[in-house]
Amino acid sequence: MKIAVVDDNEADVELFLKLIEEYAQRHHKTIYTVVFSKGEELLKKFKKEKFSAIFLDIYMEGISGVEAARKIRKKDTDVRLIFTTTSEEYFAEGFEVEATHYLLKPLNTKKIEEVMQRLHVFFDEEETMLTLQNGSRQVKIPKNKILYIETIRNGIMICCKDNQIPVRCSISVATEMLQCSNFLRCHRYSIVCLDAVEKVENDSFIMTDGRRILLRREGRKELKETYYRYFMNKMRENV
Repeated sequence: MKIAVVDDNEADVELFLKLIEEYAQRHHKTIYTVVFSKGEELLKKFKKEKFSAIFLDIYMEGISGVEAARKIRKKDTDVRLIFTTTSEEYFAEGFEVEATHYLLKPLNTKKIEEVMQRLHVFFDEEETMLTLQNGSRQVKIPKNKILYIETIRNGIMICCKDNQIPVRCSISVATEMLQCSNFLRCHRYSIVCLDAVEKVENDSFIMTDGRRILLRREGRKELKETYYRYFMNKMRENV
């Protein structure tokens, strides 16, 4: 899961990140956070489906969190918006942009637990499914079925245990959506599920279906080390 945090108060951001990390550890969740100090910075990089949730401070220099939320809603009607604030003054505006929750500062463990539990159904689905836009329709694929993804002429081919699914999107988009510890972008044209690697050769991963996936030449050593670390950590967890 990937969330954005938009706040110009460094102390508040540090506390938020600490509480989110503690929540992730308690519940064994993988949560990636991206911090922006201004609403304008977020809007420059915002793309639909890039974030699962956005935590917006209402009182910031430049455009307010409410203004940023209105602009976001014009591009994405699904992303979860959570306001962080020291006042209940803007609760009405929260309904306007379909805010999921209000977090009143100062933040604490109980408040973070409450908002994250409110979002848990959405998070659980995201963590188990890869959801990609394929033309005018959405494609949802269980992540635990994916062996590897390769670039094809008009997009990507998602190779699963039982079938192959062509999707008209870029491999960069798939990489962005698969920010999980068991997926690795090992080549300009390929992503592998580390659980589906049968063995490692000099320049390749050999997958469980026999497919040879080349490793990029630059950073090849680091790619292998990433796999070995993942493999060893998995072994320790199973002991």
